[in-house]
Amino acid sequence: MTMGHRIAVMRACTPDQASNLMQCGTPMELYDQPQNIFTARFIGTPRMNMLPARISDDGLMVECFDLRLPVSGQFTDAALRMRGKPVSLGIRPEHIGVAHEIDWTRTCTVRGTVELLEPLGHEVIVHMRLNGEPVVGRLRSHDKLPVSGDAFSMEINCEAMHLFDPSNEQRL
Repeated sequence: MTMGHRIAVMRACTPDQASNLMQCGTPMELYDQPQNIFTARFIGTPRMNMLPARISDDGLMVECFDLRLPVSGQFTDAALRMRGKPVSLGIRPEHIGVAHEIDWTRTCTVRGTVELLEPLGHEVIVHMRLNGEPVVGRLRSHDKLPVSGDAFSMEINCEAMHLFDPSNEQRL
């Protein structure tokens, strides 16, 4: 991402696939608006969390385990079309943090079990399990840190969610 003005994300394809070009655009277009799950997980470090979810029957919420996240404004129309259907919920690790260090307007609290901490100096990458699914978030390095095995709560920035159709892996 640091070397180009435009990037083409390509995927090795099998003979029955028409193309291996997944998305082409500026680095920030690919990062902020990935058109498919492959691009979403390929761009960014650590890679995007991808969780099984469903759109509520009224189309206003994303239901993921025991969480109910309000649908981000960018997905309002798509969520209404997908009422009651499964989706893949994508959240980047930098959009999962602790309440005192964020200024997000719409958040939801997740509680998971810490598996691993990766201290990187300026930040700590937190690997957790949420209902058995791996989730990665970020903390500032000088905060009081949990230890492996601890139950720990973090906030999700609901406005930064990404929604994908699990059947074709395309952005809604």
